[in-house]
Amino acid sequence: MKVIVDGAAGTVRAEDVDNLDDLSVELRDASAARATAVLGTFGRVEGEHAWLDIESLHTLAPTPRSCSWDERFAKAMAYARSNGWTDETGKLVQAHIEPSNAEAR
Repeated sequence: MKVIVDGAAGTVRAEDVDNLDDLSVELRDASAARATAVLGTFGRVEGEHAWLDIESLHTLAPTPRSCSWDERFAKAMAYARSNGWTDETGKLVQAHIEPSNAEAR
């Protein structure tokens, strides 16, 4: 799943939501500070990673989804917890930041 943070448009959306084996954030026209502002309660950017609210991440994926998506999402978040990729509260999951591919589109 890839979360797209568009600083110019001030939007957050998800792509490739069926790929729950890889969680990343792409910043488009956004510095870390701008991305954090756009994310709002959804999360924040710190260095080379973003911390995303798991509940908000779950609702970001558009519907309809496959019948197994919710179960696979829960398993992916459990896997993240078991590897220390969540914060101490268990409410935020860490995602790596990818370079923007917007120029190639």
